[in-house]
Amino acid sequence: RDLHSFPTRRSSDLEYYRQHYLDKDSDGNFLVDPNRFIQDIQVYKSAPNYQQRYSQSIRGWAWVPPKGSENELIMTEGDTTNVDQEHYRGYFLRLEKTDYFLEDQLGFIRLNIPLSEGEVLAVAYRDTSGIVRGQINFNPDSSDVIQLRLLRPQRPRPTDETWDLEWKNVYSLGGRNV
Repeated sequence: RDLHSFPTRRSSDLEYYRQHYLDKDSDGNFLVDPNRFIQDIQVYKSAPNYQQRYSQSIRGWAWVPPKGSENELIMTEGDTTNVDQEHYRGYFLRLEKTDYFLEDQLGFIRLNIPLSEGEVLAVAYRDTSGIVRGQINFNPDSSDVIQLRLLRPQRPRPTDETWDLEWKNVYSLGGRNV
């Protein structure tokens, strides 16, 4: 069979996101709690040699919170010796607010410049319900290690806990109603 004989199915990536990641009511309307949104966020990236490449990089520890802890206040994880797909230790560079777009009600960020291969993405945030992940307003001049919520490990794999946090194959067409 040639390629043209296979059935095709087109779907918008945003529509896929809506169908798989947003809750809906019985009428199919998306449920967004107007009283719960991202109140404060700091976005960081890291890769090997950031300590040498960026003088403003800070030592950090990024990790994935345990399953079932979505509504718990978790700012730090004590054991920083475990380094794997869900735990990363390195030097982080804090991104400026102009480096990303935040959709605070739906809870996603879009980077203006994609991550390079091997770069890690992590955040510290607080929402209006009181949920905190990572350390907001960390003092980079302290000798402490910042604690962050890992969003994307160095080498993402489909089996990673963080895999579904990243949109795949979403492209900006630079216009509306395209």
